[in-house]
Amino acid sequence: MSTSGMLGGKWGEDAEQRARDLGLRCQQWLPWDEACGFELCADQEKQVTHYGHPATLYLIRRQGKLEAVQLRFRRDDAVWRDVRAGAEKEFGLKKPAAADDGLYQVFKDRSLVRLMKEPPQSMLLTVAGPRFGAFYSDRLLSLGAAGSLNSLSAH
Repeated sequence: MSTSGMLGGKWGEDAEQRARDLGLRCQQWLPWDEACGFELCADQEKQVTHYGHPATLYLIRRQGKLEAVQLRFRRDDAVWRDVRAGAEKEFGLKKPAAADDGLYQVFKDRSLVRLMKEPPQSMLLTVAGPRFGAFYSDRLLSLGAAGSLNSLSAH
C-alpha cells in the first residue's frame, strides 16, 4: 500500500493548478526548509472540511509538482478520534495501541502518513508522496522524533 494523493490531487501533478482547484491563494510559495527545495503554500484564510472537521490546508511542492498535503486541525478529543479514524480507514493503517497515540506509517515507496498533536491545541496530518515522504521521514529520524523502529518498517 502507499499514498497516491489526497483531496482529489495526485502526487506529481501541477501544484499551482491543484491550489487553484482547492481555492487556495498561493501568491507566494515559501521554503518548507531552506535546504531541501520543497515549498509550502499556506493560505490561512482557507479552511477545508476533512473527516468532518475544518482544517487549514497546506500544499507542499518541489519543482512545481505536488508532493504532500498537510492539514492542521483544532485539537479536542472528538476531533482527534475522528481524524485518526478517518486516516486509518482512508490509508489502511493499523490502529495504534493507545487512544492517545498518533499515527506514523512509511510505505515501501517511501510515501507516508503522520498524525501528531502539536502545542498548544492543534494537530497536524501529513500525507506525503515518495519524494517528500523520504525527505520527511529521514528528517524525523535525524531529529529523533519518529518513534520506535517498528513504526518505521515499510508496509
